Amino acid sequence: MSDQWFVHRNGEQVGPYTGDQMLESADQGVIVADTMVWAAGMPEWLPAGQVPGLLPDEPVVPVAAAVVKPGPQRNVPGARPVTGGALAVVRGAATSGAVAVARSGKGTGAVAVKTHTDQATVDGEYPRIAVKKANFGLWVGMFAGGFICFLIGIAVMVGGTMKATAPLTENVKDDKNLSALERIPKKSDPAADAIAAEEKKAMQAEAVKGLMASGLAGGVLLFIGWAIWMVSWIFFYINIYRGWLCLQPGGVQVTPGKAVGFMFIPFFQLYWIFVAINGLPKEWNRIVASFEDLKNAPKLKEGTFLAFSIGVLFAPLGMIMIFPMMSQLCTGINFFAARGNSRGAITYRAPGAR
Repeated sequence: MSDQWFVHRNGEQVGPYTGDQMLESADQGVIVADTMVWAAGMPEWLPAGQVPGLLPDEPVVPVAAAVVKPGPQRNVPGARPVTGGALAVVRGAATSGAVAVARSGKGTGAVAVKTHTDQATVDGEYPRIAVKKANFGLWVGMFAGGFICFLIGIAVMVGGTMKATAPLTENVKDDKNLSALERIPKKSDPAADAIAAEEKKAMQAEAVKGLMASGLAGGVLLFIGWAIWMVSWIFFYINIYRGWLCLQPGGVQVTPGKAVGFMFIPFFQLYWIFVAINGLPKEWNRIVASFEDLKNAPKLKEGTFLAFSIGVLFAPLGMIMIFPMMSQLCTGINFFAARGNSRGAITYRAPGAR
């Protein structure tokens, strides 16, 4: 089992800590009975008071310091044992979720963890993540389709306007091309003038009708395209959320909610996008490289995510780089989704989740 513990404090997940650090913090009251803790192999977050051997036998006064003097030795996964025996951590089938800790006769301090799901030994396993799959094809269809529909709407409006006003424009051109002799006023013909006026009026009515039709059709296409495109951006933010969710057991400082929510803060978003998007592949690749069972997980290309982050300030670059970035992210999310849906998996849940 990986010597990594995590603590939920002040609404945030902090860590990882070693077993010794957990004991030291508990000795000084930094970790108390209701402090939520988690380590690889535990099916869910538990109050420290439900982890046997973690808290001292006598209550202590909580303090703010995180680095403390070691207290009485207790058997906690990741902590150095008193006599060098191995720690066997077994989750009982009849318990309510507590982790039972006992010392075995031989070993060098390795920790074996068994769960109620498959009773299989887990050694340094990264927790399964309860995350839904990402559909890259659907996102591309909505993103590109909405944008194309929007452009078609503009083309319909412009083309319809040009077609509807073409006869009026031709009449203006004809008037400008009259010779000086033709511009000499001729004897008025009331009947011909009336007919010409009616024709001009009918032509104007047709132009107005054409403008209204093209404006309506173009407006509908503009709205449909805009709506579809906005939905594709909602999917974009959902996948950013899922990407950070996959990394939470790895001790990252950015939560999924912050990653997405802070990108909607005016002006601050220009900085935060480099944290939430450009920082995602860095943390992703670090965590994937740290766990043996994630060796087959897809890596994210940092250059692609950086180029998109810069492209937020330069729209053409962003419109191009968003496709390879989303392709990589969706592939990575689907790896964790498939892993989390495997039979007998230990599913990670954030503190407070049910």
